[in-house]
Amino acid sequence: AARVPLTFTLAEGATVDARVPARTPVAATPLEGEAEPPVFETERELVVTRSRLVGALVRDPLRDRGTDAGTRLAGGSSFRVFQGEAPLEHRLYLGDPRFATAGAKSVTLRLDPADPDVPWPGWMEWSFRGPDGWLPLAAGAPTRGADGWRVTLPGLPTVPETEVLGRRGAWISGRLTVPLRERGV
Repeated sequence: AARVPLTFTLAEGATVDARVPARTPVAATPLEGEAEPPVFETERELVVTRSRLVGALVRDPLRDRGTDAGTRLAGGSSFRVFQGEAPLEHRLYLGDPRFATAGAKSVTLRLDPADPDVPWPGWMEWSFRGPDGWLPLAAGAPTRGADGWRVTLPGLPTVPETEVLGRRGAWISGRLTVPLRERGV
């Protein structure tokens, strides 16, 4: 007995899901020279749903990569389910009303862990959120203390209140510039 994968879809505009009983006969298009079409049947019951997959995000933590496969779904293209294609972004967002105070200021951040073999704060690019997007910030070289890494952002300007991830505030951000696995972060 031959086996084939079958795909069932509902008629356009269907308002309810459909049940396909086990052993439902399905005919294929006959090949040239065949008098009768081959007939297959479903092995078990299935439900054909009105739901449509509209998005898919792949996260590959072992390789520190990911894929937003949403556009491929719309075009009917395939993608590897557990294998990310692009490096994942790692970003720290910090919001504080004091960042919005008028005038330039110096801000020192204390960050953990302070492993001397993994100086990850030095692999970060800092920025602040302006009305038109993220703008770069200068950062001093990280120093390690008993209570963690210290990073100073000298001359932080007045940071306007904007929205980040659905929250309003005065925002700065640090983005890790290397993959986590590459440096053992």
